Amino acid sequence: MREIGSDSSQFTLSSEEIHDILHQHIEMPGDKLVSYLPVQTVTALLGLAADEYLALAGRHGLVGICLDARHCVIASGAIYVWKDEPLQQLLSHTSDAVSRQMGGRAPLDFIQYIAGHWVDEEGELLRLIRLSFGESETPEKAAGD
Repeated sequence: MREIGSDSSQFTLSSEEIHDILHQHIEMPGDKLVSYLPVQTVTALLGLAADEYLALAGRHGLVGICLDARHCVIASGAIYVWKDEPLQQLLSHTSDAVSRQMGGRAPLDFIQYIAGHWVDEEGELLRLIRLSFGESETPEKAAGD
């Protein structure tokens, strides 16, 4: 059990809950190629330092990077991990325009771009983000609209 928060807002994560979080973000089941967690979540909730989390991801065959708040839209910074070869394959099919927007077609270019920018405009880049996070359909299409 891991207790989180101040005395007035304390809650506890069980080892099973921590395992479930790690399963979703390190083992990445299904079609998921990319995952991220805020640094604060990794340190406070999971009880891991950023380098420990990245080492764990590496043992599962993932590549990762810890980005601080200056390079990330998340206030505490975020740790991104990804399946390198499958993500390379996905990005190899991007248009020249999106490649220029991201600064290249390499997985690290993609990760740094999506970490540092809010992307909400429908188009190829948002489709790539959805696919990389294992979402094959938009919520509207999934709902049948």
